Amino acid sequence: WTSWPVGNILCMSSSKLRRKFLVADTSLIREVLTHLEEENLLSDTRFTESYILYKKERGFGYLKIREDLIAKGIDHKIIEGKLLVDDEWLAIIHRVINKKVSDYKTITVKSREHSKLIRFLMMRGFKREEISEAVSNLGVSSIKY
Repeated sequence: WTSWPVGNILCMSSSKLRRKFLVADTSLIREVLTHLEEENLLSDTRFTESYILYKKERGFGYLKIREDLIAKGIDHKIIEGKLLVDDEWLAIIHRVINKKVSDYKTITVKSREHSKLIRFLMMRGFKREEISEAVSNLGVSSIKY
């Protein structure tokens, strides 16, 4: 087991490893993955925590992160348990808005820039309620859907 390239797998989910080695002997793969999980070298929970932190630092919202983790094959219970732990989503959206709004001098409601900002935040995976609250807190009129 010591010759196994452990460093490469620390940043992968177990489902990704299973897909990667789909053509290999499944019993051997299952044995290796079980051993790695027992040694706590492979953990979907740890992967999820790292991925969430990484995406939050880059200004992504709850919905986008959740969608990405589901696509990576992470269990829904792990995702919800880790994503709902804190309530810093408004702080993240404020940071993203402040960075984005600095490109525009002023944003008026129903302007092209306003619509562009709303679309950008929605693509980043923020919820409509969060967008509305954050935009209204920054002095821009709230969003009508």
